[in-house]
Amino acid sequence: MRRFLISATLIAFSVPQIALADITRGCNAEYRIKVTHADGNPVSRNEVSFGRFTARGKCKGKAWANDCRRAARSYALGCTQAHWINRWERKSPDQCNNYGSTGPQDYKLQDLKANIEWHACFGGASPGFSREVIVRVRSVSWGDKRCGGEAQLSSNYRVTAKMCAAVDGKLERPPN
Repeated sequence: MRRFLISATLIAFSVPQIALADITRGCNAEYRIKVTHADGNPVSRNEVSFGRFTARGKCKGKAWANDCRRAARSYALGCTQAHWINRWERKSPDQCNNYGSTGPQDYKLQDLKANIEWHACFGGASPGFSREVIVRVRSVSWGDKRCGGEAQLSSNYRVTAKMCAAVDGKLERPPN
């Protein structure tokens, strides 16, 4: 019996232990807007995207890669929601900062409000206009498994001709 216990113990310690190394996985995200006239008629059939960035999540080993992606999606959509809430501050919120190997990685957008208005007024969503429009604003994440997600930021953001005049010339072509 004693020999069996000693043999079993030696075998247990001689089998290589599987080390679970931390890994990261990422997702992509961006803002998307759709512009309609105040009466509900579309200005364009196109939805315009801008502000593309990536986010990364961390987990223990490849077996949990989907957990990494869920975390990355959460970082990405959390960033866009925080920026929407704080759009009047005209700078990116702390939730959009890089946290080393996790979180948003290349978020460059500072003035979300001006970017939305510029794209609604002069971007591909609308080739310029002289009356009020309604902008649907959302953020979308995509990538491998568990990256897909969406945050509806506003379904009725009003952009007026006066707002367009305010951003005209201030932003040449905002970064995408």
